[in-house]
Amino acid sequence: MVANYNGNTFNVQFFNEYEAAMLFGAEIESTHPFIMARDADILGIYHGAIIIISTIEYKVIGIQPDGTGLTTLILSKD
Repeated sequence: MVANYNGNTFNVQFFNEYEAAMLFGAEIESTHPFIMARDADILGIYHGAIIIISTIEYKVIGIQPDGTGLTTLILSKD
């Protein structure tokens, strides 16, 4: 899926609403939509930042870097 942040368009893995997903050997659960993005694509990301996915605006409410160059961003439509 394609996302847009700060004028940059990039690919992400998007998980909508409740998901329990195995990613790189770790299970991630969330009751909010979340994405997995490359750190290089979301430089300067902060809580409250807006990311657009499929024309829908989401607010970043959680930032969880994994130390391998990927970050899980927990999102809210509110």
